Amino acid sequence: MTATGPSTPHPISQRSDSSPIYRALAGIGGRRFNAIANRFNTFVVRIAGSPYLRLYGVVQHRGRRSGRTYATPVVMRPTVDGFVMPIVAGEGADWFQNLRAMGEGVVRWNGREYPVTDPVAIDWASARPWFGRFPRMLVTLLGCQRFVRVRHATP
Repeated sequence: MTATGPSTPHPISQRSDSSPIYRALAGIGGRRFNAIANRFNTFVVRIAGSPYLRLYGVVQHRGRRSGRTYATPVVMRPTVDGFVMPIVAGEGADWFQNLRAMGEGVVRWNGREYPVTDPVAIDWASARPWFGRFPRMLVTLLGCQRFVRVRHATP
């Protein structure tokens, strides 16, 4: 006797901690959404972290199982002692899970690389002071509720 289960929806579309717009796009597009997101990331990672696109930076992290090095473009804002970044896909996002598992990574922002440590998930009320008017509107529009704060690593 063989049993077939119902088809499963895209996992991100079911996560309650991801942004509503992100969940909607992931739920509608599935594999197509992932392909578009990968192309976007490939393009943006080339200019993110440069002085020309200061809204975006690049988080360089090591895979928690594979050990491979990854570079993920992420909206970020500098703080006094590090950076704050929205977790649009929720705390299950691979880049956040990898960063948290390793406890460290490298952020490329404004043309420089910064070793970072101590990734901590925070809420919008804690992250809000670090975002200017335009980024606040963008974060609010996307419905982001969770953020990660990292601190500069001391040498």
